[in-house]
Amino acid sequence: DGSANFQGVETFTGSVNGTPGTLSFKLVGSGDPYQALQLTSTITSGTGQLASLRGAISLKDAGLGGTYTGQIDYE
Repeated sequence: DGSANFQGVETFTGSVNGTPGTLSFKLVGSGDPYQALQLTSTITSGTGQLASLRGAISLKDAGLGGTYTGQIDYE
């Protein structure tokens, strides 16, 4: 039917507001034949000064544009 479900892992190495470290994310999402997709990217671990970051980012895309929402907490 042209739909898809997917999952993956991403790694970010850099700085957040000048604070260096690495974050690992787990991606889970789905898409339809019209190229609309939804995904959630959740922080699974961090290193350095980003080790205590926790949160998730959600994406809902209508093909040509999309909206992003998320909550990242620093402990």
